[in-house]
Amino acid sequence: MIEPPDDRPRVPVPPLIAVTFATVGYVALMIFGLGMTSLALDRSVIEVEGLGPLPGVFAATASALAVAAVLLLVMPRPLLPPPSEGSPPAPLLTPTTPATPAPRYTTALWTALGAYLAYVVVLWVVVAGSGQELRVASTAAGGIAASWFGVVLAAAGAVAGWAGVAMVRTRAEKPRWPWEGREGQDDA
Repeated sequence: MIEPPDDRPRVPVPPLIAVTFATVGYVALMIFGLGMTSLALDRSVIEVEGLGPLPGVFAATASALAVAAVLLLVMPRPLLPPPSEGSPPAPLLTPTTPATPAPRYTTALWTALGAYLAYVVVLWVVVAGSGQELRVASTAAGGIAASWFGVVLAAAGAVAGWAGVAMVRTRAEKPRWPWEGREGQDDA
């Protein structure tokens, strides 16, 4: 049975929620991608012995924050929709700045670059700051930058950037099961 079209306006996902979902998606893709690449190549992500897990954790965190920062910079303002009537205003989340246009899909290139560079640079800084020689830090960071692991980071960043922009630009409605009725219609 085909339902008649709904006349309600379709509303995009609020930008702050889109950034949150895209960043969480990036973390999931990064972990999965690095793990599968490590398994396929039969190599560790960071092949320098004796570093422990912390440099990778700091680099991954910085990479995720870079994706979120790039997306936050390009998202339209206000980041959340204005409060509905009868609810108290939230001045920190809904500034009175004029609305900005929707971001472009080319943002995916910037999130890819940000994810890649943040991981490589922070990995180098953390390893160098832990008392290791600069040669060791350069080997660890270069091992990511010039391998499939760097490609995985950039690809995950691009997918997350594209998804974050798509959530804000696409006007859709929440999914419904076929047996769910539309509001205001009889389920006969």
